[in-house]
Amino acid sequence: MAASCVRTYGKKDLEVSEYPFEVLYPKDVLIRIKKALLTPLDLRIINGEVVPKTSSPYILSSVALGVIVDKGVDVQNSIMGKYVVIGPECEDKLFAYDVKGLARTYAAVSINCVKTLFNKHLESGLLIIPLLNKIINVLKTIEKKATITFDSCLFNIISQALSILNMRYSVIGEHTLEVVYGSKEANIRINISFDYKEDVITDSVWNVSCLRNTSFNCNVAKYLDKIRLHEILTEISVDDIDNLGLESLAEEMRRKLVVIAF
Repeated sequence: MAASCVRTYGKKDLEVSEYPFEVLYPKDVLIRIKKALLTPLDLRIINGEVVPKTSSPYILSSVALGVIVDKGVDVQNSIMGKYVVIGPECEDKLFAYDVKGLARTYAAVSINCVKTLFNKHLESGLLIIPLLNKIINVLKTIEKKATITFDSCLFNIISQALSILNMRYSVIGEHTLEVVYGSKEANIRINISFDYKEDVITDSVWNVSCLRNTSFNCNVAKYLDKIRLHEILTEISVDDIDNLGLESLAEEMRRKLVVIAF
């Protein structure tokens, strides 16, 4: 029995291909993936700029939504049929880099690595909650004037998060914002990206990945009503990937986060 996945060899290529079902261990659940998020990390993997620790070809995506359709023998029956969010990390391992990505029709993961949702509406906006959670936590810690640089597709998320937190800012460039703070202390520089590396924080520079040390936070989900999702996300069907072509998809991934619907 086979399932399909979105994968790359890291040679500026992308394909939708079949792959066999994984073994379901006692504490695992099998998730029918409905939507998976593609980020700049995936684009860097496609271009060969980042080489995952997994074997080639590399399955993409660090965050996904789905429904539990099977379980291991040590998992309670009540979990069956639950709608869940997975990623970006599972037991400190980043999907698509440390372990296989989530852009596949079925994924077997530890029950400890899924977050149960309270409804059965898998809106695409839920995929950005872990990212928004990390960004808001970082912004809340700013106590002096800061210059924030970021991947271009993050502009709308960061600017809207600053507005939600009532933090004054000015636009310096396509990839740069400046947070206006009352203190006259020297600036700190904050780089927010989709890096696979752990955060590195010093007194003057913060290098932060919105994929690391974060998870789905229900308290952050309430902010979705204040987020203009059409400026952040674009959605395509997995069946349209071949027709769209890698060049067009890559261009869209530089502008927005791309949701793949399975």
